[in-house]
Amino acid sequence: MNHKVTLKDVAKEAGVSTQTVSRVINNHPDVSEATRQRIKAIVSKLGYSPNIIARSLIQGKTHTLGIVGFGLEYYGSSSLLMGIESKASELGYSVLLTLLNELDDPRMDQILNHLVSQQVDGLIWTVPARKNEEDILSEKIRNTSFPVIILNKDAAPGDNLVNLDNRYGGRLATQHLLDQGYQKIGIITGPPTWWESEERVEGWKETLGLAQNDPGTERLMVHGSWTSQSGEEALNELLAKSPDIDAVFVCNDQMSLGAYRAAHKLGKRIPEDLGLVGFDDIQEAGYFSPPLTTVHQNRRDLGALAVTRVMELIRDPKKNKLPDQNVSWIIPSLVVRESSIRQKKEKNSIS
Repeated sequence: MNHKVTLKDVAKEAGVSTQTVSRVINNHPDVSEATRQRIKAIVSKLGYSPNIIARSLIQGKTHTLGIVGFGLEYYGSSSLLMGIESKASELGYSVLLTLLNELDDPRMDQILNHLVSQQVDGLIWTVPARKNEEDILSEKIRNTSFPVIILNKDAAPGDNLVNLDNRYGGRLATQHLLDQGYQKIGIITGPPTWWESEERVEGWKETLGLAQNDPGTERLMVHGSWTSQSGEEALNELLAKSPDIDAVFVCNDQMSLGAYRAAHKLGKRIPEDLGLVGFDDIQEAGYFSPPLTTVHQNRRDLGALAVTRVMELIRDPKKNKLPDQNVSWIIPSLVVRESSIRQKKEKNSIS
């Protein structure tokens, strides 16, 4: 029978204590980098695999994070979950993923109870929040036995949040179009109930100086549903009610693709007749014709930060019950490509 490699075997080979090996395996910081790398190499060489069940019993932890998500068909959601899984794996944690079928899924209590029964060490809630909704989620989460990080919502007392600054992204996109000399800038939004969508709209409004109840706003705005088809339909509707629009901020890149199709069918040249800026910076954005200017949001970084934050709360549970909200922000950037660059007209030479 083959001898099962133990912690003591690794420690003996490395010439260190079993406590030091345990620190490396459990990602504790108080080990020098040289020692850490040497122990990791010996772990790999000997084929040591920690007894997860025994470790869980000793530590009172399962080394599992609960993840509640929605909408894997969207670029942002899938990229976010990849960032969460990658960071969790790096830190020695597995993930237990639950997907909601709809935003108004009535199973919230059932889901939280299931995660409690699975003894997860923490939860990351990635379901899109509704703008100005009654904060039922925060109230329920405050009563859980494990720490919770919520992504992308308005802050409520006691929340631990990780947010992308969508409003700043909306300002970046709109200000860029103004700087390029476009005069009348419309917007194709996501679903009006989504917090992320409405934050991007607020950034657009603030940059254009539009009052909250400005009657002219509706002529410059059409709601989409994040899909390419809705982007095509929205641009047709937008130009039908405001033919003099010369630029559009489209609130995600998938809708931008549909907007390109509509513009082509209408004989509108991009960017000469219509400047376009998207949001997301999907991998295909640089291959649009012309390449799409877009707001870059690193959803993988957002997911990794959420894991880092929930790990901090697991290590120090007192931080989980603070009365004030605790918000960490990811700041987007603008990637400028040809779809928004207005070519300057050359002056005719006089002979």
